[in-house]
Order: sequence, then C-alpha cells, then structure tokens
Amino acid sequence: MDSESVTGVPIPSTPATLSQQQQQPIARKKSATGDGMSTFISVMCKKLRVLKIIAYTIIGFFVLSALTTSIQLASKGKNKMTMLVMCSFIMAALASGAYGIWKEKLKFIYFYCSFMVLVTMAIAVITLFTVMDYSKCMPLAEEEYKYFIDDYNRLSDDDLTKLHDLHKEGVCCGFRNYTEWIKTQGFPDGNTLPSSCCPPDPNNKRRKCLIDAGQFFNFPCLRLSIHKKKQLMKIVLATNILLLSLSLVALSLTIIIILCYRKKRGSNLTQPAMATLHNPAPPSGIAESASEELDAPVKGKKQRKK
Repeated sequence: MDSESVTGVPIPSTPATLSQQQQQPIARKKSATGDGMSTFISVMCKKLRVLKIIAYTIIGFFVLSALTTSIQLASKGKNKMTMLVMCSFIMAALASGAYGIWKEKLKFIYFYCSFMVLVTMAIAVITLFTVMDYSKCMPLAEEEYKYFIDDYNRLSDDDLTKLHDLHKEGVCCGFRNYTEWIKTQGFPDGNTLPSSCCPPDPNNKRRKCLIDAGQFFNFPCLRLSIHKKKQLMKIVLATNILLLSLSLVALSLTIIIILCYRKKRGSNLTQPAMATLHNPAPPSGIAESASEELDAPVKGKKQRKK
C-alpha cells in the first residue's frame, strides 16, 4: 500500500512536476502565437499582388522625393557631388527593391530591406531632433537673424528675399531693435539700414533707408521670426512623420513579401519530395516482370496473325 492510501492525505507534487505544469501554458501560448503568425502570413500571401502594388507605389514616391530634393539642392549649388552620390545610391537601392519584387530575387530584396532599415532609423533620428528643436524656436530664430546681419554682403538671393519679406510683413527692423544693424559689415556708416526697413517708395525704388530721415520701422521682428520658425518646424515635423510612416509601411511590406517568397520556394521544393513519398518507384525486378506481363498479350496477338 502506498502512503496516500494509509494516511488519506495526497502527496504533494515534486518540483519537477510543478515546473512541467507551469511550462505547459507557456508552450500553449507560444504555439498559439506561432499559429496566429503563420495564419497572418498565409492570408497576406494570398494578397501578394496588392502588396506588390503598394510596395511599387511607395518606391515611386521615394524616387520622386529623392529626385526633387536633389534637383532643388543642385540648383542652389550646394554640395553637388555629394548630392549626386547620395541620389545614385538611393536610386540603386530603390531599383534593386523594385527588380527583386518583380523577379522574386531575394538577394535584391534583402539589399532594399537593409536600405529601408537605415532610412527608417535616419528619419526617426531627424524627427526626434526636430521635436527637441521645437522648444528652441526663439534662440534658433535669433541665430538666423544674426546670420543675416553678420553676412549681409554674402547672402544669397533666397536669403535676401527671406529677410526683406520678413521686414515688409512684420513692418519691423532688427530682431530686438533696429540698432542691431548700426555699424555692421553691411552698413558701416552708422546711418543706413536695409532698404526693407523703410516703407517702399514707388517713385524711388533705389532709395536708401536712412536713420536720420526717421521713416524706418521702429518695431522688432522677434515675434514674427519666432512664429515663422515654429510654422517651418511644424511643416518639417509633419513631413518627417509622413516619411517615417511610409518607410515603416515599406519595411513591413518588404518583410512580408520576403516571407511569402520563402514560403513559396519551400512549398515548391517540398512538392516533388512529397510526390516521391506518396508514389514510390517500384523495385527493378517487379518493374521488369510487370513490363513483361504487359508485353505478353501483344506478342501473342502477333504470333496468331502470322
């Protein structure tokens, strides 16, 4: 008789038994997760044509964005060679992705997937810095205006237009005060201000803005500069979020397409093997005897005709 029948008290389970009981729910959860993932991949693979169309659309959007950005920067004459190299690399990665998806070449898709991982990480970092810089709009705006003052004689046409538009829109002059322009590199005489610091004169478009005349804008550009900087940061942030979302979608689609192609290759490889298992080839002796039995009636008919 065992101890349970004698005492009437059940024997507690051993630690090994308890660990097995604890591991069973975990194993069930893992199997359920794996089954759910395989089901999801199977469903997505049935819509592979739709996934390809979406992937091609995103690739086309990135190609258009890369071309537009490179043309704009090249027209401004900023780092043309660097932009050419970067644009060529981006085009090669996008072309390899499109070719790999079209021809089901996994090597090209892997290269495109690696490129999209780098792009996603870069856009995420840029977006994070944009969010951090949004709270620093005032020092950034002041630094930009200080750049206009210090490098006034070397400003590009775009920067000059930006400065003049700021003065005309805000009816202002100087970031905090018009005296910031006195005796600077662009206006060393101490009595002249940028032409946009005075009201425009239709009769004399080349008129200088003189402090002695007393017609200049005596209002700071601080508020308008900060407002414009915040608007620009919002546009940049929205663009980065859009690009980040598209890159995440493209990366997810690429991973699903890779899994579908690998599953398709696996099924193509297993089908001949399964057919061989279900229909095994007969032994050589049995095959020869079966062929002789099939040929016997034919030989008998030939002999009767003779």
